[in-house]
Amino acid sequence: SMERHLLALRLDLEPAPFRLAITTWLAATETEVTDPLGEIGLGSGTSTVASFVPGAVATLALPLAPADAWRLTPTLHIAWRHEATSGSALASASRHLLSGAVEFLSRHRLSEDTGLELGAGLRLEAALGGALDNAPSDTDAAATSLGAFLEAAWRASPSLRVTLGARLAPRLPSLFERFGDTGLVLGNPTLRPESAMTVETGLRWDAPLDSHRLSVAALAYATFADDLIQFVQNSQGVSRPENLASARILGLELEVQAELFEHLRLRSSLTILDAIDTSDIAARSGNHLPLRPTFASSHRLDLMLADTALGEVRGQIGAYVSLDWIGQNHLDFANLVAVPARLLLGGGLYVRSDLAEVMLSLSNLTDDRIQDLAGYPLPGFTAMCSLRLRSTP
Repeated sequence: SMERHLLALRLDLEPAPFRLAITTWLAATETEVTDPLGEIGLGSGTSTVASFVPGAVATLALPLAPADAWRLTPTLHIAWRHEATSGSALASASRHLLSGAVEFLSRHRLSEDTGLELGAGLRLEAALGGALDNAPSDTDAAATSLGAFLEAAWRASPSLRVTLGARLAPRLPSLFERFGDTGLVLGNPTLRPESAMTVETGLRWDAPLDSHRLSVAALAYATFADDLIQFVQNSQGVSRPENLASARILGLELEVQAELFEHLRLRSSLTILDAIDTSDIAARSGNHLPLRPTFASSHRLDLMLADTALGEVRGQIGAYVSLDWIGQNHLDFANLVAVPARLLLGGGLYVRSDLAEVMLSLSNLTDDRIQDLAGYPLPGFTAMCSLRLRSTP
């Protein structure tokens, strides 16, 4: 069973000529694994793991207008996050994550309906601490990573937007990957940060309809990764993360959104993934990466009713049904242990106004218990209630 709590607060200010946004959050999770027959561990009993993650991020933007057709916006991001985890079968572990980023976005208006956007940025992240209590000091993984991105977007017409970008996106290993969890997932304190170079291109087309809305989006990308962090499951069902020497991932994502008769909204997406191990190990080279299915699709249909007065929407009540299909994938590098395809059904209700939103979300209505990692079945039927409050001037 899992119990999760999340509390977040966002503050937006505009002290001229700046724009300032501050977001703080507090997340707490407790997971309990009950194994009365000792099927997934060395002994029977109950194990619990608790995590506690407070954090904050501040964004400061300064819009500039060097010329009538040009607009330049330098933006500074500063973030802090503290991660702590402990449990009955796991010693306490904690660390601080600090990051800073600076980006520049330039917009050039070519005409009333067309324009060009150019963006560039750098991001530095540092992990401080991260040692397991009572563990040798060499397990401390204080580390830094530096990322960067370049992107361009061309508004060819009011209904067509084309993008092209490249980014270097390193990632530090998480506490879960470094120190593991209860059950049959072991940690690896010696993990190195992974690095990945990605190039991508995409387009979005919004149909010029009068009474309805229709948009189609496509994104194609190629990622070349070194030291990719990947969970590996051995023949005894024990999973442990490792750094892969290299991997190549090609992806294509398609999405369609439609709003019909002001009361129906449909969103459908399809993902095609070709994730290949390109390391020098003969038994792995050329095989598909574990836990990365080739095909996946997601669909959601909303039925909405709006309360209107003088042409202004004051509130909305709605219901939705969702369908997620995930294709077959594998658990091992040899591609011998397969996980069958799955179909997940969900739904929910929500009420919205200018000041608040209440949503009840139901997932995995059929209580599917397919396991990706031994001892960790897919969460069964899940209900989640969320509340959002807004303050408007």
